[in-house]
Amino acid sequence: MSSTGPDPTGWRPRRRELLAAAGLVAAGGLVLGAPTPAAGQGVRDIEAIIGAVRLEQALAVGYAAIARRPALGLDLRKLVAHLAVQELEHAAALLKLAEYVGVQPPVAPSVAEVERKLPAVAAATDHAGALTALDELERAEILGFSTYVQVLTDVKLIQLVAAVMCGDAQHLAVVRQAAGEDPIPAAFETGQRR
Repeated sequence: MSSTGPDPTGWRPRRRELLAAAGLVAAGGLVLGAPTPAAGQGVRDIEAIIGAVRLEQALAVGYAAIARRPALGLDLRKLVAHLAVQELEHAAALLKLAEYVGVQPPVAPSVAEVERKLPAVAAATDHAGALTALDELERAEILGFSTYVQVLTDVKLIQLVAAVMCGDAQHLAVVRQAAGEDPIPAAFETGQRR
């Protein structure tokens, strides 16, 4: 099947969803945008929510690109497309809270930008590479969100970021299961490699 033909995964990102996507900030090759500890409480909330939006949108764009790669096989492509949709849903909820704290949504990253700043996305060209990338990215996402939860002061922001982090832990469990691993190796998911 050509890359311009119909996509059997059903993944069809809408332009407005991708336009709402955030720009990337690289921190060790991963999108994180960590809040500045010395910043005031309101500033830290804004920095954290912008970082969270950027991370979710970057993963949505990256996962959409991975889902279109035929070498992954149809089942894994469907899983990755499903995760991309959920990352977009997380980002949409975070964008609403960004507006709540008075933040203008950043510009959407391109696939090329995501692949450049998240090498795991570019490396996910086959089944094994995709599972490795998904594991790495979901773990990093959980680590990033655990940082955000620690610096946020607004209760609404804390609640949503914690809920998104729980969703990402579910993603990681599904990815582990698809890789033939124990999906829930511990009672608490920290994002650390076990």
